Amino acid sequence: MASVALCGKFCFFIQSSQRYPALYYGETEYPHPHPLIRIAFISQFMGKIICKNIPEGMKFDEKAALSKALQMAEQMLAPTYGAVLSKLSKQLEDNYDKIESYGNKIIDLAKATQTMCVNRKENQL
Repeated sequence: MASVALCGKFCFFIQSSQRYPALYYGETEYPHPHPLIRIAFISQFMGKIICKNIPEGMKFDEKAALSKALQMAEQMLAPTYGAVLSKLSKQLEDNYDKIESYGNKIIDLAKATQTMCVNRKENQL
């Protein structure tokens, strides 16, 4: 199930990224992260979130789920977009340091915003 959920998120953001061929980092007319940046952070954190929320004793192979999700997304998107994942992977590889830096900046901003859900106590949710 995790692979299907990740695949759905990847497909959504990959499709969205087709409208924005050039990477941007929030300092442009777009106030939100580029879809590739969102994909990078979803793939980085989604597995960890799932691992922390599955019942005790249940096994979850984060790497296998991510791999399967990418395979499914490639198969679903290839007829329309071609080898879009290879293109995005290359773009991610070429810009990884900038993407990571910008993502960390967003995380720091979220942590500093007291009204964000991540900063509330459990009884406040």
